[in-house]
Formats: sequence, C-alpha cells, structure tokens
Amino acid sequence: MKNHSKNIACIIFLYLVTLVTGSAENISEENKIKTIISSYEQALNSANTEKIEGLFSKDGVLVLQGSPASVGIDDIKAFYNSLFKTLNFNLKFNIKEVVYMSPDWAFVKTTTSGTVKLLASNFKNKGDGHEFFILKKQNGDWKIDQYSGSSSKNSVI
Repeated sequence: MKNHSKNIACIIFLYLVTLVTGSAENISEENKIKTIISSYEQALNSANTEKIEGLFSKDGVLVLQGSPASVGIDDIKAFYNSLFKTLNFNLKFNIKEVVYMSPDWAFVKTTTSGTVKLLASNFKNKGDGHEFFILKKQNGDWKIDQYSGSSSKNSVI
C-alpha cells in the first residue's frame, strides 16, 4: 500500500511539474506575442513600412475595412507604402485576449484608440477600432499571418 501511495504521489508531482512548466512556457510565448503587437503599433505610428514588413509572414494576409485584401508580403508592403502617403496614425493597441493555440499558432484580439490624421488637410478624427491577429511561428519567430481590422462607429478608419 505504501508503494502505491508513493507512486500516486510521484505521478501527481510530475503532473504538477508539467503544468507549471507548460504554464511558464505559455507565459513566455504570450509575452513574445504581445511584443509583436507592440512592435506593430510602433511601426504603424511611425509610418515604418520596413518594420511592418518584418512583422508579417511572407504569405500573410491583411484585411482592413474598406480596402481590398492584401495577400503576400509584397501586397502588404505596397498597401502600407500607399497608406502612409495619406494618413498618419497615433494609435494605442489594447490587447483584450491572447490565445496560445499550439506551439506554432496563436491569436490576439485588440481594440485601438487614438487619432488618425489626413495628411492633405491635417484633419484628425478618432481612430478607434477592433482588430484580430492570427500569428504563426516561422523559423522560431512569431509573425503576423492574418490581420483583420475594422473601425468603430464614429471613426475615420
């Protein structure tokens, strides 16, 4: 009976170690994922197409309200080059949820608040919106694979 109790105690201990280790790994991955979103925010606000390009997977997809889908890194890069000629962003991405689905896939739900300025007239309007990012790991790094965003009711974007 003592050996049986010791075996059960060992099994429980190993299970708990696995939970803690897995949980620590998930927290580490979640932090890496949050860093990608923060980097995207910084790149968007500084109109840095090159930095944005580095955040997307090569076959990424960008779908924003009122715009045709951009598929692949070349289309995404062209979209942002064009966008930054007409608009300037001052947005804050608020992460609402990060779901680490597997070692290679995760999704992030965000809301944005801030302003968007039309460069031709310096007109500023609310830039509030809702976004959904699907990230995948490529060569050990998290990349934005799918990104969809829409503006809130009274927003210019």
